[in-house]
Amino acid sequence: MRNQTTLAIPQHPPKARDYAIRQIRSRRDVNSFLEAHHYYHRGVPGWKFVLGMYNGSELCGVIVLGHPTARKEDHEHTLEIVRIAFAPGAPKNSPSRLIGAAKRRAQRDGYSRIITYADTALGHDGGIYKAAGFKQVGETRPHDWSCPSRPRPNSPEPSVKLKFEWIDN
Repeated sequence: MRNQTTLAIPQHPPKARDYAIRQIRSRRDVNSFLEAHHYYHRGVPGWKFVLGMYNGSELCGVIVLGHPTARKEDHEHTLEIVRIAFAPGAPKNSPSRLIGAAKRRAQRDGYSRIITYADTALGHDGGIYKAAGFKQVGETRPHDWSCPSRPRPNSPEPSVKLKFEWIDN
């Protein structure tokens, strides 16, 4: 009998398309994930819907959509991506996959526009939004969200944010 050598089959890292996307209803699960993996390290008080990206039962990414923060935005047909975060090791196309699923869900729920912002102070340029079909439509001026009538402790430093928009045609 000849000696047989076993060839190792290379293990390719999982791709974003291999991960399941499901709605998350648990505020505790969402906010725990955001506190651990989003750069603000804070959860959110509410939302219209949250989608999670799962590798088996392990949550590895979330996208939170809610009513626009800006009062002058159209609240009837517009949603805002309030947070998007991923655990270390999530596949490289995870943001595009999760944003795409959120766009389809928004369409199904009757929304025709999604807005979001990229914080330039943190080096964000909106690349994940551009890759998902969003267009840059403006910039915000730096301002502090905290005010005497509604103090917001630990609010991030005011910075320019790039505004992005997706419209369902």
